[in-house]
Amino acid sequence: MPVQVHYAADDPLVDRAQVDALADAVRAADADFEVHTYPGAGHLFADPDLAEYDRDAAELLLRRALDFVGRL
Repeated sequence: MPVQVHYAADDPLVDRAQVDALADAVRAADADFEVHTYPGAGHLFADPDLAEYDRDAAELLLRRALDFVGRL
């Protein structure tokens, strides 16, 4: 099963070592792994009800996620 990860580049809750470990595990299972980073530091930047909402990043995340699902 392919995997996508999305996060803001400066999100303090993202442990890049864990993202890298996940990428290694997914690829070791012979599955595709994609990581997408977005500008900013908001953890929930795609939630329009929060101050950290970033409309452009949220729309790009949605397009990428829908494309991903469409390929499954």
